[in-house]
Amino acid sequence: MTDGLHSPAEIRVPVPDPTLLTTEQLKREISGLQALIEARIDAIELRINHGRSMIEAVPDRINEEVEHLRVLLFEKFMGIPHQFSERDIRNKQTWDDSKVALAAAFQAAREAVAEQNKAFAAATMKSETAFAKQMDQLNATFSAQNKATDDKIDDIKARLNIIEGSKTGILQIIGVLASIGALLGVAFAILKT
Repeated sequence: MTDGLHSPAEIRVPVPDPTLLTTEQLKREISGLQALIEARIDAIELRINHGRSMIEAVPDRINEEVEHLRVLLFEKFMGIPHQFSERDIRNKQTWDDSKVALAAAFQAAREAVAEQNKAFAAATMKSETAFAKQMDQLNATFSAQNKATDDKIDDIKARLNIIEGSKTGILQIIGVLASIGALLGVAFAILKT
């Protein structure tokens, strides 16, 4: 090989030839690089195969999950009629309990009204009895007052009769005295004459 400045005879090659060493070193590095690249490619292929197996497993996994979801929804939907029937049973029981409670409340109210009516009747009877007693007492008081008043009036009448009798007696006495006075006057007049 000539580089244009030196002739082929003038080129000297050292021993050991660095070209051979460089070539061997280059081959060794290429071999190491090739092993590294192959290891990386193998790792990538493993990842790809793993990814492929995962991707291939996805439809099966999806099918499993869909089946699980279908079973779950089926159980939930099948439970709805049961829940409705339980709700209806609870509502009927609540309704029955409410009817019983309402009937008991009405019965208690009727009994309370009956007791209240009895108490009112007893109070009314007491009130009527007390009123009748008061009326009897007032009648007795009025009778006593009337009797006392009548007694007083009779007493006054008796006194008036006495006074009238006295007045009549006095008038009679005055009449008699007047007659006596006239007689005396006549007698006196006769005597004076």
